[in-house]
Amino acid sequence: MLQNLEHSIIALKEDKQPKNTNYPLGALSNFSLDMKVSNIKHLYRLLLLFAKLSEDVQELKQEISEEIDRNEIEEEEIIDLHFHIVGGEIAEFEFEE
Repeated sequence: MLQNLEHSIIALKEDKQPKNTNYPLGALSNFSLDMKVSNIKHLYRLLLLFAKLSEDVQELKQEISEEIDRNEIEEEEIIDLHFHIVGGEIAEFEFEE
């Protein structure tokens, strides 16, 4: 995303016009979740929630794809979206003495 933004800034400084004026810079999205858990059950509940979200997103993706095909939408009218959710555990690095 940052590389795309940097590319866009350079192009705009050179007075280049975006091909798609509805979405000249693309889209940026940041999903942030800060929370604390105290046992494995909490972690499993969160993982199950994300698994359900993934299933829902895949179903929506299929529905949208079928609608695009059914309506014969032209390629230049289609917007590519790329979302990445990265997660994990934050811990200090430990070193042997």
